[in-house]
Amino acid sequence: MFTTVSLVQEVVVKGEPLPAFDVQVPLMSLPRILGTTIETIPARIPYLCAEEKDAVKYSELLRTEGEVKVGIVWAAKSHRARKRSCPVSLFLELSQIPGISLYSLQKEHTDILDGAPIQDLRELLHDFADTAAVISQLDLVISVDTSVAHLAGALGKPVWVLLPFSPDWRWLLDRSDSPWYPTMRLFRQQQPGDWSELFARVKSALLSWSGEWSVMIRK
Repeated sequence: MFTTVSLVQEVVVKGEPLPAFDVQVPLMSLPRILGTTIETIPARIPYLCAEEKDAVKYSELLRTEGEVKVGIVWAAKSHRARKRSCPVSLFLELSQIPGISLYSLQKEHTDILDGAPIQDLRELLHDFADTAAVISQLDLVISVDTSVAHLAGALGKPVWVLLPFSPDWRWLLDRSDSPWYPTMRLFRQQQPGDWSELFARVKSALLSWSGEWSVMIRK
């Protein structure tokens, strides 16, 4: 994936011999070194791009006429991140909205999708390059706080992130946008553990968003 980033000349996989270099800097130290503030965060997107050959391949698989294609992720992987996960049953309610097609970008826990109106894409998602190619063919991604949300934001795809009452520091507080990702919208729990109220807002927003999308594609 990083080979598609502008100005990246070489990507070295962990464990491979290092090329000659003058300076080594941990990625997370760059904001301090560069004096980055909330106001000056570089947010030019997309800065990651899906491989064209992969995007074309998935464009045929995900072809739907006149429907909004929404990728979803409901569970974080690590045990410590359990508070960031939500019940998949709440996503099933979104499938009741006319004109919405749901696609699971979840790599784990997909056995609970048996018989659900959600297309399971697990077998296609071998790495981030595959996930990026699939996302490039979707209209919207709705995800809990996982790497998929960051990937969608870096790709410049509309993405809604569902946050617990006490979120990771990177999402800041008291705002529905992200200074890192201009196409991202944040939905925050109003009470600890209360996903139902949050999804009521998501469902309302999706009804409005899908209506606007339908008007746009007809123009």
